[in-house]
Amino acid sequence: METHRGFESLPLRQRPIHKWDLPQVPSPPSYETVPPQAVTRQAHNTDTSVRDTAFLGSNASPSASSRPTRATYHRFPHPLLPAAPARSEGYARRMHIDPALFRDDSVSEETRAFNVGLQELLMSQPNTSQFSPDQIRKARREGKSWLGPVVHSDHARTITIDGPGGDLDLRIINVRESNGVYLHIHGGGWVLGAADLSDVPNEAMAEAAGVTVVSVDYRLAPEHPYPAGVEDCAAAAQWLIDEGESVFGTSRFTIGGESAGANLAAATLLNTRDDVGYIDWLGANLVYGSYLPHGTPSVRHWKTEGLVLEPDTMTWFGKHYVAGQKIAMDDPDFSPLYGDLHDMPPALFSVGTWDPLIDDSLFMATRWLAAGNDTELAIYPGGVHGFDAFPTTIAADARKRMHEFIAACVNRKP
Repeated sequence: METHRGFESLPLRQRPIHKWDLPQVPSPPSYETVPPQAVTRQAHNTDTSVRDTAFLGSNASPSASSRPTRATYHRFPHPLLPAAPARSEGYARRMHIDPALFRDDSVSEETRAFNVGLQELLMSQPNTSQFSPDQIRKARREGKSWLGPVVHSDHARTITIDGPGGDLDLRIINVRESNGVYLHIHGGGWVLGAADLSDVPNEAMAEAAGVTVVSVDYRLAPEHPYPAGVEDCAAAAQWLIDEGESVFGTSRFTIGGESAGANLAAATLLNTRDDVGYIDWLGANLVYGSYLPHGTPSVRHWKTEGLVLEPDTMTWFGKHYVAGQKIAMDDPDFSPLYGDLHDMPPALFSVGTWDPLIDDSLFMATRWLAAGNDTELAIYPGGVHGFDAFPTTIAADARKRMHEFIAACVNRKP
């Protein structure tokens, strides 16, 4: 079988494994992880100097021994980086992402072992594309999917607002004193998932970032194909803009989502800006999103099976979301990568290198940056699609980074 970059040492094999058991993760290796590599960022409306590329840690350049964990567009000036030489305002500024992040030897032994076990587990089960959406949803609700039982938060409640298609449920989680609101849009390929199925990560976000999480139970395809989900998310955002301060006592709003949810979050930002002129979002947490559902190169070249997203599964999701419609590739509500991205909030893009959607984040982060918006890109070697939900070090690092980002956004002084 043809392999994707970095998979030469990851065999495709199948063996009997209990369906609902996640693979056991070995203890983390003893080596000390080097801090994230620094890459340059072009800031919007800033008078701070832009620094040349530098690497944090003991090595002047990346190597196999440095085991980089992610790349970041740092806010400058940074105390650990040397000042750049003087240059004219019109001089081209360099943005650098460490290529070592994409090398096979940048993947930790812990991440590699987990991925092997996950692949064996998923290869032992039928592909998602062999079932109907209702069958997959039912199995998830009954705790019979490989994701295990559904866990609900004791801090959650559901309210209902008027939506474009009727009642629209919003799942609200508030754990402690809140400094802002995080409007969350769940993933699931526009076909699967639900707001309450994200209670565990949303409670963690509420606790760590000190925000109230409002998760949107948007309509799903194929029963409600594109653009129903976009319309519901835009309606939830409009409700938050209009009523959020009176309901939650704050007008400090952020937004985010994972996978298809990141697509819908980006489309919602475009809608609220263009339809009502709202550009006061304080931050966007966009996690391994699909910003070009027709397929970026990494999606179209992906051949590896058993790592959450497979070619047949991605086709299955797209078929249900479109439901026979002919949708233009450059429709920004469908493909936010084609949107006019001016006046977007600061954004954190997170993605793993073993995710077929990696090009989506690389391309979208670059366009976000080029439109003059503050941009951070976190790249996790060996991270598969949905990696932040798993019991690994890179997952814990990613969650911490996202929590800190949202906390910083809502606590930033005007």
